[in-house]
Amino acid sequence: MADIKKVLIDEIRRLARKEIKLSVSSLSSKIIEMKKLLSAHTKLLKELKVSSLDVSARASNKVQALQDTLEEKGIRMNGKGIRKLREKLGFSQKDFATLIGASHLSVCHWEMEKSQPRAAFKKSIAQLRGIGKKELAKLCAEKGVSFGLKKRGKRPSIKKVEN
Repeated sequence: MADIKKVLIDEIRRLARKEIKLSVSSLSSKIIEMKKLLSAHTKLLKELKVSSLDVSARASNKVQALQDTLEEKGIRMNGKGIRKLREKLGFSQKDFATLIGASHLSVCHWEMEKSQPRAAFKKSIAQLRGIGKKELAKLCAEKGVSFGLKKRGKRPSIKKVEN
């Protein structure tokens, strides 16, 4: 009797596997197709990301370069303007140069229009155009230069702070 039970269980298992195999075979081929399609899409997505990163990096570099040139062109500056600003603030060429981080010879050349300041110096000079007394005093303190008002013209004068 044990043999009949075993044979019957084996036959049921065999028939169940056969039925499952018939119903799953169409699904397994579709699964294989889907895996191949997923693999192809993943590769394409990686290629697109790499190419878009290259394109976006190149585009951002071009945009940055364009912004830099626009900033340089946006700040209009000539020798007379630099001299007026320096005299308005009451600085000598040497003190003015100390404030913006340039040499006094550069300031002299800019004022005589022998040369033009670089973009960084143009930015710092442009910032001095609209600066108030408090901000100017802070800037002078940062640069190690004392700041005070003259009695006659009430213009600031700078004296080197000795350490």
